[in-house]
Amino acid sequence: MKTKFITYLTEDGNKTFNVSNVALIENKNGKTQITLNIKQESDTNVSFSINQSWDKVASEIESLTLD
Repeated sequence: MKTKFITYLTEDGNKTFNVSNVALIENKNGKTQITLNIKQESDTNVSFSINQSWDKVASEIESLTLD
């Protein structure tokens, strides 16, 4: 599988990540939160909120992983 990256604007600026590292996409308190299969130094998974709808984000990431 070819490595594919996607970029989203977050409250902390742009985040670009490998779509194969996505563990979870959820709608939390009206925001879309993405959690990655990457651990921080504190042994918690990297996660961040973006200001786009869950439907749009899930669809974009899913379409990239189907190739």
